Amino acid sequence: MVNKENAIGFDFEALEAELYSGLAKAFTSLQLDFPDERFYAFTLFVTEYFESVSIAANTERGLEDTARKYREDNPEYAKLSLDDAKAYYRPWFGNFAYFSGGNMRLYRTMHNDVNARFGEFVRKCDTLNDYYEIELNVGWEPAERILIPLRQRVLDICERVMKRLDEAKIFELTNRRENVTLQVAHGDREPSSGRVQRLNPEVVYKRYVKEYDEYKAVYKSIYGRFPEWGH
Repeated sequence: MVNKENAIGFDFEALEAELYSGLAKAFTSLQLDFPDERFYAFTLFVTEYFESVSIAANTERGLEDTARKYREDNPEYAKLSLDDAKAYYRPWFGNFAYFSGGNMRLYRTMHNDVNARFGEFVRKCDTLNDYYEIELNVGWEPAERILIPLRQRVLDICERVMKRLDEAKIFELTNRRENVTLQVAHGDREPSSGRVQRLNPEVVYKRYVKEYDEYKAVYKSIYGRFPEWGH
């Protein structure tokens, strides 16, 4: 039977406070450590079942390096121009220069407390326990339905924290705000267009939509069609 309580005794306010504090340090240090880079995107990434968070960021130089590497290493991308390859990889935080590679290990210690709190959340969360039980015994779709409200609550906290960091001008230490796109990403899903819109000024969101359309065009040129994932 599905429990009504999401996480008995779990302090969501403490999670939000620690998330804000840890990410403020991490995003600040990242920019100050690379003052000559032009950062164009900052992302808060949350794993599929909320085990941990990490930050991701990219620069124009990082994007070009990624595009060149993929054109050299993958025959299906070799036919792309450098500009098309850059358009293809620009929206994707998983290919950002400052994400899961060696650079980001420098900043993970700054949100260790946050991830310890997320670990507590996973242990205490009845909804997650119910999810695993229902997925095993009934199926994925019924399990997903019970997880939706909890997922929304956690992602709303993440979005609120990114907005607060933005209001504190954390993302403007080495660049102008209109040059930077903020995102919250969850698991292997595409960043939500609605969330990108809420997190950014209108001029930034319009540029994001244009860049996403350019990505889709390149995708179609490679694979013939574009899968609509609910973006």
